[in-house]
Amino acid sequence: MKKRHALTMTLVTLIIGFMLAIQFETTRNPQKRDTRDIWQLQEDLAKEEKRHIELNNEFKETSQLLQKYKTEQGNQKIMAMKEALKELKEKAGVTEKTGQGVILHIRPMVDTSLIEESYYSVSAILLRRLINELNQYGASEIAVSGERIINTTPIRVVQKKLFVNDHMISDVPFNIHVLTPRPKDFAKRVDVSQSGEDLAREGLVITAEVKKLVKLPAYTPNIGLNYLHTVKEDS
Repeated sequence: MKKRHALTMTLVTLIIGFMLAIQFETTRNPQKRDTRDIWQLQEDLAKEEKRHIELNNEFKETSQLLQKYKTEQGNQKIMAMKEALKELKEKAGVTEKTGQGVILHIRPMVDTSLIEESYYSVSAILLRRLINELNQYGASEIAVSGERIINTTPIRVVQKKLFVNDHMISDVPFNIHVLTPRPKDFAKRVDVSQSGEDLAREGLVITAEVKKLVKLPAYTPNIGLNYLHTVKEDS
């Protein structure tokens, strides 16, 4: 009986000791595991923060490159528009132009001191015919007595006065300025032109003077203001 009691106490003691050992180990190991997990989380968090910063930097660089590209594209478009506008103005004749060319002098054949200059005149039909010939000979730009010729230039006679672009042209003599890439050949063709013969029948002569630099004025439209009227303000 005593032996059984002693055996029972021994078993109980062993069980209690084993449980205490397990409890001690359980209490100690979680602290070690938790400490290791926190450090790992901190390290992972640091890596993520670093990656986040790198991504932000990449995003900023990409945004800057995109903005730079848009700006460059915008500047190119603006430059292209300005260039197109410049070409359009040149074609419309609203800008001054200079270059090599010829100055044509239209004057009476005889000494004007003996006859009044107003006796001689150039008709609108004859001037239009002359301008057409000059274009055929290679004229790139033309100005008649300071009036730039464009596609829509009106040429007419009003009360025996010649008007170009609705501006009255001075009586004979007057000059025609022409820009052309081959002024010498141009001058030779003018000397034997049909318009030259037509002018001769009117008692006029046309001569061509080759110039290295000829300046043409810009086209200045004559804007009528006759239709404007004052408007009384409401009292």
